[in-house]
Amino acid sequence: MSYQKVILVVEDQESLQRILKIYLEDVRFEVFQARTLEEARDAFDQHGIMLSGIIMDHKLGEEYSVDLVKKIREVGFNNPIIAFSGDEDGQQKLLAAGCSHRIDGKGAKSDFLDSLRQIIKF
Repeated sequence: MSYQKVILVVEDQESLQRILKIYLEDVRFEVFQARTLEEARDAFDQHGIMLSGIIMDHKLGEEYSVDLVKKIREVGFNNPIIAFSGDEDGQQKLLAAGCSHRIDGKGAKSDFLDSLRQIIKF
């Protein structure tokens, strides 16, 4: 498969990770995944330069993603970081930390992909 874009999905729920990977690969994204903040930092350090964007959950287990978003922005990552959560408060915190967009985690596949297509042109 020839990929158009590369994306990092930071999500601790394995079932959501699987679903997002399927959705994204169907539209030719290469997908890197992280379930913890440490995995997300490592993935960003390793692949950040090639990422078209990041999909970021608000809370990973007991840890919050806000500081990671700030650090990613501080190093000059200017591509979209998308707050992906069904929690409105969590989305607002991520947006305040530096996320550029948000997608509600409760929509259908077509809604998710339509929103993503508007954010990351593919």
